[in-house]
Amino acid sequence: MQTTLNGKFSFNRPHYETPLPEPVEPMNRSEKALVDKGLNLIVWAISGPIIVWPGYEDMPVPGSVKETISIERLLLAAKGEHLASEAETMWYISCASLINPLDHHWCNIFLYLTKKWMISRKQPLPDFLQKQIILEDYMEERPLHDLRCWLFRRSFEEVKH
Repeated sequence: MQTTLNGKFSFNRPHYETPLPEPVEPMNRSEKALVDKGLNLIVWAISGPIIVWPGYEDMPVPGSVKETISIERLLLAAKGEHLASEAETMWYISCASLINPLDHHWCNIFLYLTKKWMISRKQPLPDFLQKQIILEDYMEERPLHDLRCWLFRRSFEEVKH
C-alpha cells in the first residue's frame, strides 16, 4: 500500500475514511477587528502615501528617504503604533520649509530628525549637526508627536478607502 504523511493518508483508501480535521471556531468581532487593524497597518506601511505639504505632491521623494520611511513604517506597524515615521515627518517639514521659514522650535525639530536620519544612514554629519540636539518637552516634543499622529491619520485614511 502506498501511503504518505505517516500513514494518515493513503492513495488506496477512500477519502471518507480519512478523519476530518477538527472544526475551527470563527473569530469573534473583537478578534476580527484586531486582525483587520493589524493587516491595515501592514498595508499602510507598505503602500500608504507619503503626505507632503500641499502643492508638493509631484516632488519626488529621494530614494534613501523613501527606503527609510518604509523600514520605519514596518517597525511602527509591528509595534502597533499609530504614528508616522520620523523620516516622513522630516520630509514633510522639509517641504513645508520651502513655503515658509521655520521658527526656532520647528527648525530644532527638523534638525533633530535630520540628524537621526543621517546617523541611521551612516552619513557624516555636517558641522551644524555635530552638537547635541535636545527637544524641549512642551514646545517641541509635543508638536512633533502631534504632527506624527496627524500625518499617520492622513496617510492611513488613504489606505482604508
